Amino acid sequence: METVSVPFRLKYSLMNEHDVLRELERGDALTIIAGMKVEVEVLGFVRLEADAIVVEFRELGASRNAAGGDEAGATVRRVRIPLSAVDSIAVKRSWMLRPWLIIELNRLDVMPAVRWSDGASVVLPLKWRDRTRGRALTVTVLNQLADRQLARLGEC
Repeated sequence: METVSVPFRLKYSLMNEHDVLRELERGDALTIIAGMKVEVEVLGFVRLEADAIVVEFRELGASRNAAGGDEAGATVRRVRIPLSAVDSIAVKRSWMLRPWLIIELNRLDVMPAVRWSDGASVVLPLKWRDRTRGRALTVTVLNQLADRQLARLGEC
């Protein structure tokens, strides 16, 4: 089975005191000026491994130094989403025709350390040219899920 790796890029903001305090509780190194909006850019890849979807990413912005370069804190992070925790996966288009990879989960504990996920789903914007890769990943994951379901039915 050939592994399909799908790149994504998203941005989010830390805009209020609650967001900043939550980040400080996590131990992240943020330099915040009162009333300042901090833009964070996330660059990463999504791919399927043997029994899990792996989201590998790096957050830029919250750990940028004054010269605009990345500090050592912008490390690559990996989150494994077990296939047993995936309800559905699809590539959909928004009203602006931008494709999105949407992974719906059936457990909340899978993505606890990721700020840009609500825990129940992972929504990743894709570039138009990467939509085919996203669809290929979707088909591969759905086939794996169907094989698992058939194996469970065969055991009954």
